[in-house]
Amino acid sequence: MSPSNFAAGAREKALNSLFDLSATWFDASQRLTGIYASAGRETVHQASRQLAGFGHGQVDSLTHFPAALWLEAGARSARLFDASLVVVAESHRALLQASETQIRLFDEVVSSLAGQAMLGTPWESRVALSALRTTLETAERTMHGMGSATAESLAMAEAGAHRISEQLKENASTTRPDGRGRTKN
Repeated sequence: MSPSNFAAGAREKALNSLFDLSATWFDASQRLTGIYASAGRETVHQASRQLAGFGHGQVDSLTHFPAALWLEAGARSARLFDASLVVVAESHRALLQASETQIRLFDEVVSSLAGQAMLGTPWESRVALSALRTTLETAERTMHGMGSATAESLAMAEAGAHRISEQLKENASTTRPDGRGRTKN
């Protein structure tokens, strides 16, 4: 493979990686916008239901209005947090994958250049270039291990956040005020 063909292939791979990353972030922004717009519509709908209840003479609902509003808002916030977390986690995974791709591409370029340089150099230089290639391979394996550990940590954090969100949803649905403003469990 000629150096110009290799360079063109490396450039194309880099651009494709950046394009994929841009598409991922664009998709994430669209999904987050949809999630937040839906949450806003749901909040407006909930508020209009509350106000309609006041307009129809349900004055007794005023006694537990703040508690009910707070509990329902907590459940909506938990759902919003959960949905947002899914989008952010998927985007973070794509960022990790794109980073690994870029590092692999850089290592491939440097290793190829070192290989080309080894062809016409004295043996002393070959030792140094060989050490450079070995170092790059080791660094790539280390980066891959760090990326895997980061992805695993992200999955654990996501699972923990989902548990918290589920707990908030459960508490919101099981704790409702009674007619005297006290909560029932």
